Formats: sequence, structure tokens, C-alpha cells
Amino acid sequence: MPDLTIEKKSHIVNITCQGGLVELHVRNLGVTGKPVYGGGLRGIVKEFSRASRRNMLKLMASLERPKSGEIWVFLTLTYGEVYPAHREAKRHLDVFLKRLDRIAPGASGVWRYDLQERGAGHFHLLLFGLPFIPKSRVQQMWAEVIGDYAQYCIDPRTGEAGRPFTRIEAISHFKKAMSYVSKYAAAPASHSGFNYDAYLTVDGNLIDPVTGENMGTPGRWWGVWHRSLLPMAVEKAASVSDVLAAFYDFRRSVRAYRQATLRMRIKEKERLGFETKGLKRSLKRVGHWATGRDCGFFAFVEDADQWFEHFMDCVMAAD
Repeated sequence: MPDLTIEKKSHIVNITCQGGLVELHVRNLGVTGKPVYGGGLRGIVKEFSRASRRNMLKLMASLERPKSGEIWVFLTLTYGEVYPAHREAKRHLDVFLKRLDRIAPGASGVWRYDLQERGAGHFHLLLFGLPFIPKSRVQQMWAEVIGDYAQYCIDPRTGEAGRPFTRIEAISHFKKAMSYVSKYAAAPASHSGFNYDAYLTVDGNLIDPVTGENMGTPGRWWGVWHRSLLPMAVEKAASVSDVLAAFYDFRRSVRAYRQATLRMRIKEKERLGFETKGLKRSLKRVGHWATGRDCGFFAFVEDADQWFEHFMDCVMAAD
């Protein structure tokens, strides 16, 4: 009589550490010994969702820290009183980046499309490897790209038309870069001042809140310019099987670290008199990670390499 005994299901733990990002996944291999992954077709992009924001922040956390003397550039591009539909605005960004490519062929960056309260689109860009370019030249380039829309841009200081507002700031510290990304580039939709749901049609088009005009589908809310040239940190990865005890030990360590870090930030913010509701909500959510046969978590840390070594120590201790 054949042996019908089913072997105990095994697990495999995948860990990836890069820059300031630690990510772990537990896969239940089951009887077949092969993990099963889900998937499907992408739907219409209607808003800057929490998942999209999470992916953007994870990419930013995976970047290598700026070296001594290295400068990152935070750039904002806007429109005046009259502004284009979303598809045309994306074309303006594409043309602008192509012009920038001719000036700095080795540069790269991450862009974010956002809407002001009046419904006008604007762009936030974080650029890497960009040589010094005078603000006046960047402003002129953007004015040439947007064409007739530039005549509706008025310089608030001189009253001169044809000068669209552009903001440029040099960033030399990673924490400052992440602060800008969290505040501007990766801010949730509710923080932009524009209520997406009130002006969103069934097919994903946005209606101008002032004129009532159909502005079309916004499409992607963020993207990467020259992904292969991004200053990504060195990635460390490992896959180990049947070490759930090590996974849970490591998760407890990460949870304690995140809680301690958030408590310190809350204490400092309260000392300076700043709002701390968002940080307190984050503190409550720490550790509420998914559980089950196929689960995992990710966390933003100071040095992912040290956490990789700590995970391997947990594996050795579990054995």
C-alpha cells in the first residue's frame, strides 16, 4: 500500500536589505515545494494610492546616501492661471527631461505629478548627478517647453509675464531628501488640497473644479527618469528555509527599533511644539504586519546592512 502521509509544509524566508530598506517575505512552499504568486492586469490609474506611495518611498529608501560633496537637486515646475490637461502636462515633462538630458547625459531622477487645490497640475522632481544649472536657465527651459501657457505665468516680484514659477534647492543630506519626498513628492492625496473623489468620473477622468472641463485621465502619478542611472545602494539578499523562529525573532527586533525611533521623534516634535498626530498613528500601526502562511513586512532603517547581519545571527541562533 502506498504511503499517503503528507509531509509537513516547509517555508522559505527571503530577505532583501538595500540602503535604508529592509524587506522580508515568508512563502509557504506547500506539498509541491514551489511558491505561488498572484498577479493580474493593471486597472485604470485613478489616484495616488497608498500602495503607489509605499512603492515610491521604498525606492527612495533603497538609494545610496549622498557622498561627501555630492548634491541632489529638488526641483518644482508649475503652471500659471491657465494650465493644460494631464496628458499634455505629461508631454511637457517628457520634453523638459529630454532637454535636460542633453545638458546632463549622466543625470537621473524621480518625478511626482501632483494637483493643486484649483486642479492645476505641477511636478516635483528629485534629480541626481545634475551639474550646476542657473535657476534662470531652468526657468527659461520650462517656459519654452510649455509654450503659450508661459504667458499666463506672472513673476510675483517683478510682475513680468512669461516666467513660470520654478523652485530649485540643493540637498546634501539623505534625511533632508527623505523629508522633502515625504512632505511634497510622496504626500498622500488628501494632503495636496485637491479632493480627487469629488471630481473623479467612473472611467478615471478628472473634472476641472473651476471650469467643469474634462481634463482626462491623469495616468501615472510618479515615475523614474533613467532608472539604470539611479544611485542605488548595494543590495544584500538571502533565502533560507524552515527558519520561522528566526523570522519572528527578527521581526520583534525591527518592531522594537521602529517603536523606539518613533517615540524619540514624537518627543522631539512635541518639545518644538509641532503636530504629532501622524507620528502617533504610525506608532500604533507598528507591528500590525500581516500573518499567515504567505506574509512579510518591510521597514525603513538607518543602515540596512547591519540589519542583514542581525538576521543572519538570528538564523544561526535558531539552528
